[in-house]
Amino acid sequence: MNSKLSAVLLGATMFAAGVAALPSAAAAETDPIQIENVHTSGSFYQDAYHDMNVLPASLEITFENHSNADATDVVFAIESNDFIYRFNDVESFAKGVQIHHSFPVDPFSVTAKPSVQVVQVSFADGTVWQNADAP
Repeated sequence: MNSKLSAVLLGATMFAAGVAALPSAAAAETDPIQIENVHTSGSFYQDAYHDMNVLPASLEITFENHSNADATDVVFAIESNDFIYRFNDVESFAKGVQIHHSFPVDPFSVTAKPSVQVVQVSFADGTVWQNADAP
């Protein structure tokens, strides 16, 4: 009798723990585009005569489409040094394919660690996803 009661309690506890974990797992998967990596390159430097030279700068974003439909347009918001930039990446982005794209940026206004968010995603089936928390 005690083993049956223990089994019922154990099953109920495992069920409750699984139900409690569902909302957080679902919330983590709501964004159709997952940003894998962000990297900046280029900058400015001073040469031997203290003249400033600017190297071309770029922001490199690696991302992946986790939705069931092909994405056709992804809008990124980049926050750095109190500036917000938006980049519109137009192409066909299939599910599960890792994409690595570079965008030109101003080397004076983008830091080495900018904040990048997906603002909007348009899909081949005509649907559009909006990030309500994006700047």
